[in-house]
Amino acid sequence: MVQIEQNTYLDMQLNRRQFLFYLSIISLICISFGKKLFDPLKEQFETEQRARVETDSFIEQHKEQLKKIELGTTLCPVFIEKICPDATPELVVDFLKKLHITQVRLSMRWNKCVTEQNQIDLSFYLPWLKALTQGGIKITLSCGPIKSPRYPESYVPHHISYFLTRLSQPYYRSHPISLEQLEREFGTTFMGSLPAQLKEQIARQGYLPAIQQFVESGLPLAACALSYLDKLLPALKKELGAGMDQIVMFNPENESQNPFGTGKYIMKFGYMQQVCETILRHQPDAAFLFNCAGVSDTSTSSLEQTAALALYLQQLFPQASFTVGMDSYEEQDIFKFPYFNFFPDTISALSILYSDQIITSTLAELAEHGISFEATELQFERWVTLLREHPPGTLYHLQFMLLRYMNSFLKDDSQLVRVWGFEQFLKKYLIHPEDPEIKKLIPFIQRINTQSQQPL
Repeated sequence: MVQIEQNTYLDMQLNRRQFLFYLSIISLICISFGKKLFDPLKEQFETEQRARVETDSFIEQHKEQLKKIELGTTLCPVFIEKICPDATPELVVDFLKKLHITQVRLSMRWNKCVTEQNQIDLSFYLPWLKALTQGGIKITLSCGPIKSPRYPESYVPHHISYFLTRLSQPYYRSHPISLEQLEREFGTTFMGSLPAQLKEQIARQGYLPAIQQFVESGLPLAACALSYLDKLLPALKKELGAGMDQIVMFNPENESQNPFGTGKYIMKFGYMQQVCETILRHQPDAAFLFNCAGVSDTSTSSLEQTAALALYLQQLFPQASFTVGMDSYEEQDIFKFPYFNFFPDTISALSILYSDQIITSTLAELAEHGISFEATELQFERWVTLLREHPPGTLYHLQFMLLRYMNSFLKDDSQLVRVWGFEQFLKKYLIHPEDPEIKKLIPFIQRINTQSQQPL
């Protein structure tokens, strides 16, 4: 009996020791994770406090960093037409000039550049291109073809996606279709516009492989995209003439390594090589921008992958210049607005801080190979999940985002920072030009962008 009690006592002691051991391990893990969570939150809170100052104070405190920054933006004419139907291209260019913005990334969607018979039609974009070029605005052309800025990101024309999806149905594997049948259904104009390799594939096997998430050279969607691009560029040169000189950079396949938007497309390097080859065939002196977007990129698989893409293409096309862009989307005000999805936005705000070492090493590698860096989208459009339209930010919001960017990305060289959310800003300016925030933001942007002409 005594022996049994002694054994029970020893077992209890052993269990207690095990419990304390595991408890200590769990506590260390919690403390470690808590520090990783707390430190970035503390940094964010302190940055928020530093951002809540008047323009004069902010510029004076950060004038050396701000001297290295030029503010540009991204324009999506389709979105402007939707939310500001009365805003003409000329009016928009006047507002850009008022802000002293000289660099614009223009979103040009495939489905707005072709007719249902798959013929190039630039009637929608020409007024915008001409207003920008005649106004002396430098354009980075986000020409897709498949992915262009603003959700749903993917802009494959309906007639192309319908045709490719139709011919990938399992039925045609056992009942091959002929080109003659397709011409009767879709018309000779449409069929004649398709790339030769696609028609050869249909003639040979009577069906097409399904559209895939990974866009690879040789697949039907890639073939159609390259064929469109090969026709688009000569049409642009014909219409714009000397104005083509204002297109200083091409941004093919927005966020090419990030599976965002409908289709979740990721562009393989071989396909991106063919895209660059097509552009260089028509514009031998073309420069390229490849951007990675959103929260997940700062953690940093997509940033590293996009940098690898630029380095790969630089080896193939040493005559071209390359820029890598980071879209800075970390959300602020996570402590203040309960209508945000708290947890995702908290991670969004923190994500950039978990990868400083990788970001620094990636930027150093790019600089070593002569590849420039920019902020392609600096978030200035509020992510409010319960609202259909994302409202424009405030002066504090812009100052906060600039501080976060300067702390993490700004090095010795000057950098272009494209403010994302211009369309909502424009809308508010047109409707409420006397709004107090508008009256603060305009001179702030003006002062940043006139720093080369006069000291801050």
